[in-house]
Formats: sequence, structure tokens, C-alpha cells
Amino acid sequence: MFSDGSGRMNVRNLYMALRAVGVYATDEDVITVVDEYDPTGRGYITGNQWAASVARRWAEDGARRRRFRAMLEDPKSTGQVTVDHVLTVLKEFDPNLLTDVDANEMVAEMDPAGSGLVDYDQFMDTCMVRPAPLDAAMYNYS
Repeated sequence: MFSDGSGRMNVRNLYMALRAVGVYATDEDVITVVDEYDPTGRGYITGNQWAASVARRWAEDGARRRRFRAMLEDPKSTGQVTVDHVLTVLKEFDPNLLTDVDANEMVAEMDPAGSGLVDYDQFMDTCMVRPAPLDAAMYNYS
């Protein structure tokens, strides 16, 4: 990332750099970082700018995860939530997060017996490790 010793990172390397610290960035995330820290189009960000952008993203991810957990809460403390509740929360949390087909497939994998219940902890673990898609066209290895 900063291997040339200049203290600068080429903006094209942001995807890989963000992934290296556990942030699965979307195209919009990278554009936001570039717009904020490289408004003049220099083509790089500094080490301090990089640290600030990662710290902010981690804070935003934490807030997003807490919001999702609160929406999906297990009100009866049974350790399980209904499939209908999961599907409703997924749609309300972010209508563009998953298609109905994808959401139904994901829930079906977690409820193979068709009981209508999903283990809360298993569901949260699954939701929180799936990376956001990256657009391979944004990489330029030439």
C-alpha cells in the first residue's frame, strides 16, 4: 500500500487496502473516500487520510451492525426468530441488500427442516461475514 516509502497510496489500490483491514468496500465507498480525501484528483491519498477513512468506516459498520441487531432482536429470548420476521427485517433494513429470491434462499439454508424458525446467532454470524460485492472492473492491473 505505502511500500514505496512516500506515505501515499494510489487510489486504485483502495479496494485491496480496505479488504486487507477487513472492510469490504463497494464502489460507492471507494468513490466517497476519493471524493473526500482527493478532491483535486491527485490520484493518491496520504497515510493520515487513509487512517481517518478506515476509522470512520469501522465506526459506520459498527453502527449499521447494531441497528440490524436491534431490528432483528429475539424478543422472547428463545435463541430463534421466525423466518417471516427475518425476511421482513432484511427488506426494511435495506431494500436493496438482497433480492427476494436471495433472501428466501439464504433463510431456507438456515431452516432446512422448514420449521419456520432460524437460529438467531447463526443468522447474525452469517449476515455479518458476507462481504459487499466489489466491481472487478474498478481494478486496473496494467
